[in-house]
Amino acid sequence: MLKKMRIPLVVVLLLLPITLWANHSTLRVDPFNTNPVNINGQPSASFGTQLRENLDHEGAQRDGAHSSPFIATGGIHGTSSSLISPAFATEAFVPERVNQVSTAITYAALANDVCWTIISSDNNGITGWTRVGSTSYYYKCEGDTTPDQPSLPPNSANLMLVQISGSAIATVTDLRRLNPYRLPSTEGTLNAAVTAAGSTQTTLVINRQVHVTRNVTVPSTVALVFEGIESRLVATSAVTVTVNGGWQAPLHQVIGSNVTVSFGNAAYAPTLISPAWWGATPDGNVNTGGGTDNGPFINAALGSYAPAVVYGGPRVVLGLGVFRINTTVTIGLGKSLCGTDMNGTVLTVDSTWTSNVINMPGAGQPTTVCRMTIVSQNSAALDVGSIGINNGMNGSFLDHLWVSGFNIGIQITATDVFLTDFAVENNETGIKVTLTDVNILNGTTYKNNSYGIHVENNTGYVNGSGPVIITNVRSNLDRLSGFHINNAQNVILNTCAASVVVDLSTPRLVTAGLAISNNSYRIIVNGFTADRITTSTTASGILVDTGATQIEIVNAQVTRFLDGIRINTTGNVKVIGGTMHYNGNYGIQGIRFNFLSIIGGHYNYNNKFFPASGAAGILVDLSTANTEAIIANNDVSESGGGPQSYGISINANSNTSLVNLIGNIGKNNSVANLLVTGGFPGIVLNTGNQLP
Repeated sequence: MLKKMRIPLVVVLLLLPITLWANHSTLRVDPFNTNPVNINGQPSASFGTQLRENLDHEGAQRDGAHSSPFIATGGIHGTSSSLISPAFATEAFVPERVNQVSTAITYAALANDVCWTIISSDNNGITGWTRVGSTSYYYKCEGDTTPDQPSLPPNSANLMLVQISGSAIATVTDLRRLNPYRLPSTEGTLNAAVTAAGSTQTTLVINRQVHVTRNVTVPSTVALVFEGIESRLVATSAVTVTVNGGWQAPLHQVIGSNVTVSFGNAAYAPTLISPAWWGATPDGNVNTGGGTDNGPFINAALGSYAPAVVYGGPRVVLGLGVFRINTTVTIGLGKSLCGTDMNGTVLTVDSTWTSNVINMPGAGQPTTVCRMTIVSQNSAALDVGSIGINNGMNGSFLDHLWVSGFNIGIQITATDVFLTDFAVENNETGIKVTLTDVNILNGTTYKNNSYGIHVENNTGYVNGSGPVIITNVRSNLDRLSGFHINNAQNVILNTCAASVVVDLSTPRLVTAGLAISNNSYRIIVNGFTADRITTSTTASGILVDTGATQIEIVNAQVTRFLDGIRINTTGNVKVIGGTMHYNGNYGIQGIRFNFLSIIGGHYNYNNKFFPASGAAGILVDLSTANTEAIIANNDVSESGGGPQSYGISINANSNTSLVNLIGNIGKNNSVANLLVTGGFPGIVLNTGNQLP
């Protein structure tokens, strides 16, 4: 078997590739320096010198052909009270290695001057530059406070920009390229690098502090990429960098305090703009206060771009953590400010805060605030004029927000506003709305000192605007009313709820789960529910009060309030369907109105917690002249004789007031199923009723 295997093995070995050494005689010899030569096969007298020079320079120059000059160590001095600098050493590769021992520079400069300092391997002097003794340091003083950076001579590297003031070294700006450095090899400032790049497609990698000497526009062909913790644009005076090309930066400060960055080209602007680039720091504390004021950094980020003409433009995004705000954040037209997570991104203000945390003025393109918590250090609301979000921006979106501890959590003074998925708690008023075309959806109001949601848009219906629509919002433990519609027009509540789930020492829902008052007009309530576990209350589930008219309440359910629905207005009210039971006195009490319709509801087991003579499922008081009521197709029955005294109770003291009783059913009320009192019954129609 072994013999049989030898032949195939040999074949395999023969087929293996054979590596041959290249024939160097066929290759081009193109050195940077002159190769040492022999004379008649014998080394010349200069052979050793030539060989040493070749070895010293050839490799360095070869590397320098495809890399940039850089500073390995040292290379910068500090300020001085005179024209003599502190001594400093430098190791540089230009591309030759230059190892300059520590020495000082005495600048021959004007009393007020600007000097550019470099290091060079040139030992013969450089035209236009002053050499420092026999060292490798050179400088050029321009006699100008805002000069352009001079061209870098060959075999040299930039060190610093020195500003002379009053014959003293006042400011030193670092222009070094540290290893590795990937700006163009000829320049050290951003201005110069952009000029050098021209229209060539270029990526400028910034991995240190890069000086900006004056306003500069980065073209669309140039992308800025920041690498490392030391990467930053800096300036000694205010400058603006307009970025029309690409931008890539880590989540730390890369923009100095004197630098304004403007993303001028929407097509290349970053999709997500981080305030961390300007210095935003999550070092706040909700409980103790203090920390960096992040307001200016967020404002700078918001001001760095113009809103896109088309949707889907940049948005400013905060990371996780607690960001202290001590300067109002202003969100302009078409801008967006979002956190990373509603529970993880927190804006906090100290207990002395008396202004708007976020202000949204103006109108126009869609503007967004989303995914964050805004909280005051106050544990409870104080009436100090503070507002979490003051939204006066037409066409804006607020979503996934938690706002706590302000006089007003969220104030909406604009139209075409969408507020969704929110919680407002421990404010004086959770949400206040003063205009129309507002949509509030899917939220919770909790333990606000006055109202969960307060609507007061007294011009709403007159000007033909759309309604305020509040959908699927739950109020819990708000003090006066969960929902307060006051002097408002054209408001719709859909499937909202108000409740007190525990009995507290501080009264809650003192007035009503829903209060409609002060000439409110055209209010529609669909599917409203109100429930209290606590029995100590004088509040109504729904209160219609003081001149409110054109009120329609459909399929409401109220339990455990003093009255399910209380109507005390000079206007017109319609109640359709719904269930009012286990309330303290009345299921529905109409004590004052112009026209009242009560149709198709269930009013049972009332007079439960505050038993009183005369309590009823439905009470209608016709003692005011020129009033009219329709009570039709309602169930006011009890089981076993109570606790309601009466199914329907009518006080008809005026012969000008009328009531129609149609198709109602009432049984087993403890005193009577129907009670009519007064000098004149005022019953126009009494048909189809089962009220024995």
